Amino acid sequence: MTKRIPLPAVALTLAASAVLPSALHAETTLAPQPRIADASGAVYTANNSVNRNEVFVYHRDASGALTFLGEYPTGGRGSGGIIDPLQSQNSLLLSENHRFLFAVNSGSGDVSTFAVGSEGRLSLLGRAASGGGFPVALAVHGELLYVLNSGGAGSVSGFHIQSSGHLQPIVGSTQFLSGASAGGASIDFSPDGTVLAATERLTNRIDTFPISAGGAAGPALLNNSAGRTPFSLTFTPQGALVVAEAAGNPAGGAALSSYAVQSNDLLSVLTPSAPTGFAAACWVVATADGNYAYAANAGSSQISIAAIGDNGALTILGSAGTGPGSTPLDLALSSNNRYLYALTAGAGTISAFRVQGNGGLAALAATPSLPAASGQNGLAAY
Repeated sequence: MTKRIPLPAVALTLAASAVLPSALHAETTLAPQPRIADASGAVYTANNSVNRNEVFVYHRDASGALTFLGEYPTGGRGSGGIIDPLQSQNSLLLSENHRFLFAVNSGSGDVSTFAVGSEGRLSLLGRAASGGGFPVALAVHGELLYVLNSGGAGSVSGFHIQSSGHLQPIVGSTQFLSGASAGGASIDFSPDGTVLAATERLTNRIDTFPISAGGAAGPALLNNSAGRTPFSLTFTPQGALVVAEAAGNPAGGAALSSYAVQSNDLLSVLTPSAPTGFAAACWVVATADGNYAYAANAGSSQISIAAIGDNGALTILGSAGTGPGSTPLDLALSSNNRYLYALTAGAGTISAFRVQGNGGLAALAATPSLPAASGQNGLAAY
């Protein structure tokens, strides 16, 4: 069963909008990580081209620096556009063992699977229809992959990831969001895989789907969001659901909320709309130990830093800038939790940060990627 976080009497502590790492709370210091020292890895993004969707591969060295390795066609088509045309999180996603990379093709309505090889290089294995229209986001748990389709009625559809990496549709797994104008943007599994959560950014709802032992989703359970425009979400290993709200607080500024999953698979609020102090917090990730969350404020070119308490409550600690007009979108942490990457689509770069022991972020050199405002979407890393 999903670990249920008890509903506490939540007290929010809001720090100044720019906090130096030395000012962060000592009790939230990152615990020692089960990591491979400063081992190398890879970072992925996609051009989302309407004619030829391609994944761009970057080798990550032990210092966090990126080197471009090549571009790999998905075999499908993207949506095209300028900045954030998919309006989603996790349009690219690695399997838990990093053997496979999955990519949505919104223009052709399918999902591509790649085998991950030496230094992160890719080999296309095949494509599978997404089970709906305009796929925008992915979630993985073990051998389960779910796709969020934002087109048409809005839906989620499930697949078994076969040992070969090919996707086998799960009969009866397709379930619908609350309506055709829901604006589905993000999905994620609870740590034990028994619940799938999805944001509806246009209806201010968060859907929870019970997942059967065979992997099929049940009908959506509708939860009202604590704040406006819930955009992206992520579960912590302890079971707290952290949600980035593009216009969450009463003044319309960005905010972060957290929730616990109850025994009936509905949500209870832990932290209601803690303001980030910036605009358009649309992407959020959490560290592997569940101590910290990072949210990209696209409208302010800032990444907010939040501590996550043992009870799932959030404390906003500060922020790190990505440069004026850089428009940070998707975020991804390296598998050893040493580096945070942001797709800074407004600048046409991938911004990089070293994660400090107290949750702070130390900026590294940004890596040139695709041309600025070219429709680039998605970010994945290991």
